[in-house]
Amino acid sequence: MVKVNVNRPQRFAEKEPFFSIIVVSYNYEKFLPRALTAIKKQTFKDYEIVIVDNGSTDNSNKLIKRFIKRNEDLFITHVHIEENKGLPLGRNKGIDNAHGKYLVFNDADDWMDKNCLEEMYKASENGTVDRIVFQVRDVSTDGKILQTRNYTDDMSVWLITLLQGNAFKRDIFEKYDIRVPDTFMDDVYISFNFNKHAKSHKILRKTVYNYFVNRNSTSGPNTIADPKRVSDMMEDMVHVVNDTRQGLEVKEWKELEYQLIKFYYYVIFHYNRGRKFTEFKRLYKTLHTIRIILRIRILHYVRMVTDYTEECLRLYLEQPRNCI
Repeated sequence: MVKVNVNRPQRFAEKEPFFSIIVVSYNYEKFLPRALTAIKKQTFKDYEIVIVDNGSTDNSNKLIKRFIKRNEDLFITHVHIEENKGLPLGRNKGIDNAHGKYLVFNDADDWMDKNCLEEMYKASENGTVDRIVFQVRDVSTDGKILQTRNYTDDMSVWLITLLQGNAFKRDIFEKYDIRVPDTFMDDVYISFNFNKHAKSHKILRKTVYNYFVNRNSTSGPNTIADPKRVSDMMEDMVHVVNDTRQGLEVKEWKELEYQLIKFYYYVIFHYNRGRKFTEFKRLYKTLHTIRIILRIRILHYVRMVTDYTEECLRLYLEQPRNCI
């Protein structure tokens, strides 16, 4: 069962907000106040917060209700999902109940700099840009900045698949019925499908969002140790790339293939940090088997791609040690 309550202040009686900030929380009562407080402190005030309690069993729902009661001047849509059925459902219910011109995905354990929405608004050119991308800093559990994900002005938007740190035109989601499927690669799926229909984007070389690196999150390395699950993730990535390539130019194919290769090596590094050698060996054996399958599939998919691209793919897939 899904319950929706809307607190809509008078100033939004005859207008929709510019941004809808979607916050999906599952048992994140420890981090949720930080995320909501950061949104409340935004210098740009034309926004709605869509808080999705994704079937939490902790005190998240009480916390959300208390936040709404204390901030009746804020436009807040509270979506309460009674039973947790995964992140995709939570995100989809957030999209379904959003009212803004743009969708902004803010994880429950992440937080914005106070000028985040203001910078996005400036970059939107009065709401004409379809996708706005800005830089993200990764922050550890003890508050240390691990890295800043720096972009370049001429960087391809196909190479940016993180949902956080973006503003997406909501009408494109509605027109093409873009929703999150039941897949491990939900960020990639949304990003790729949006890019297929977007006519414009802008990449900002400003860092205004904090991405909390939580090793115990649903996508963290401590929760994805089963080789079968890693195999399923790789399979999902292959399917997303293959489905997206339909109707795209060859130049864009190469960027999609790059993402596939990049993800393969990302899995090797990310999900093996801190593991014992025996665990790493077991997982790498699974990945090696997948790599052989990927080699066959990728080279089959790219027969129409340039000889240069095919050679690069062979190099990456057949000589992984040199590439690492």
